[in-house]
Amino acid sequence: MGAKKRMIDPGIWTDPKIMKLSSVSVLIFIGMISNADDEGIIEAEPDSLYFRLARKDITIDMIKEALEDFGACGLVRLYGGYAFFPNWFKYQNLKGRKPQETKFRRPPKEYLTDEYRNEWLETFRRGSEAPYPFETCFSRGESPVSNREMEDKAPSTTSESPVTHQCATGSAPVTTEVKGSEVKGSETSMPAAASAEPQPERDREVSPPEDPEPDSPEPVFKLECPEPKTRKGKPPSSGKEPTDPLYHSIKDSFLAVVGDFSNWGKEGKAIHGIIEKCSRASPEDPAGCAERMIGELWRLKNSRDRFYRDQPFVPSTLNASGIWDRVAEQLKITADELEGARMWEALDPYGVRGKAKQAVGG
Repeated sequence: MGAKKRMIDPGIWTDPKIMKLSSVSVLIFIGMISNADDEGIIEAEPDSLYFRLARKDITIDMIKEALEDFGACGLVRLYGGYAFFPNWFKYQNLKGRKPQETKFRRPPKEYLTDEYRNEWLETFRRGSEAPYPFETCFSRGESPVSNREMEDKAPSTTSESPVTHQCATGSAPVTTEVKGSEVKGSETSMPAAASAEPQPERDREVSPPEDPEPDSPEPVFKLECPEPKTRKGKPPSSGKEPTDPLYHSIKDSFLAVVGDFSNWGKEGKAIHGIIEKCSRASPEDPAGCAERMIGELWRLKNSRDRFYRDQPFVPSTLNASGIWDRVAEQLKITADELEGARMWEALDPYGVRGKAKQAVGG
């Protein structure tokens, strides 16, 4: 998360590299600086940046092009789904406040200039002889790639794969396991598209990753549904449940994936909220609206976007006003990019709607 109440140096407006950018690119650049953390690092997935900037006149394609321009002229360095500002302390003055160290993986050693390291030590290690924490740098064994190159590389669809991390200090590699979007032994997750080539361990066979489906509109991550937690409240009996068929259709769409709700009372209210939102958004076809929104939430949860991958697939997630608006906006973008049958396959890649219809006898 970006730091609050930071002052951007006015010299940024006369920087020769920035003056060559288009007005839209400058706006995106300033927005990225404003949202970066105190070390000048920000998640650089175009979809995430699109929602962070939250401007109707900026599209995801514009953000992709801007990131390429920034990387080409050296304004930012892209690595493993992150962007790093090598001239960060030229734009920011963090002295006199309490800066917070990054929670992300730091950039490769070769991206750090002497000026940046000296300013970093002055800002974060004042009065201390502790060196820059190179052991938290991005893996040397991984080639930094641009976001567009990351999109062209299909991620491994295996649920578990070893990732070798080699620190810039030259210490021995440390192997961690990546499960879904979780990385054990690290505070942050390593994007699957930018992970290092698996290194076989001694006396252990490593199976090759599965090839992605050739007709898939975008890389699809295997979703591991956690075991249902101890639920709060029991599911309503058949005599007390609402008789509205749409209520049951929405409920069964989610249960077809998660199996059970940990809080039936909360999710029941959320289902009514979804029905109300769909009735306002599409009075003539609220069922179709709910069907598309649930399918789009599921598609986003299986995308590269870490925000959606970390959200539980339950009615209360979709009913949250902030997420509902985001999913609705993304649904419009998806509908514009996909056509005909391919669109419906992308909105429901795992057949959630079909399972729901079977569950209610549709």
